[in-house]
Amino acid sequence: MRKGLVVLSFLALMGGDSLVLAADNSWFIGGEFGGIHIEPKAKSTDSGKVYSAKATVNASYESIKVGKHFDYGRVYGNFGIQNKKKGFSSYAFGLNYDYTFDVDFPFAPFVGVTAGYAKSKLRDDDFFANKPDGFYYGAGLGAIYKIDKNLELEVGARYVGANIKDGGDGIDSWGDYVSDKIEVEDFTQYYLGLNYRF
Repeated sequence: MRKGLVVLSFLALMGGDSLVLAADNSWFIGGEFGGIHIEPKAKSTDSGKVYSAKATVNASYESIKVGKHFDYGRVYGNFGIQNKKKGFSSYAFGLNYDYTFDVDFPFAPFVGVTAGYAKSKLRDDDFFANKPDGFYYGAGLGAIYKIDKNLELEVGARYVGANIKDGGDGIDSWGDYVSDKIEVEDFTQYYLGLNYRF
């Protein structure tokens, strides 16, 4: 999956060559590297008995983003992957808007909103709701530090509400009929990023 991220970054850079002619330095491509905190909830019905569980997944994630700065902020799209932890992995596509405050500091604080689609995978042969997917929406804040004309360092965090779920049933390895459900209602992200403006 990391090879795919590198290839996608390269293609985005190559595709941006024609945009460099704009010379207004408003377009950017960047990468985020950080952590994600998820608490998926699971429920199983086995022989009439209902079992519930809640897990805590703290994992790392990487994301690339491409967007444009405007006088009133920036808009960008992103693609990210959450590295596998406890058999749980995911990827997401999103659209984001950040309002950047115009202040007389070496860094510019921002607040923003995000929305997108996520698909997850749970590696467990005896759990039949193992491919939850759905939409998410949330808010974030952070700051951008301008290193030079083209490079920006960014730090931020997001709280995201989600409707990511799956359900399924089947015969488990003990020969019992099982009905399963899994749901992710929210997650948090914190990250460090580097952007290249062109």
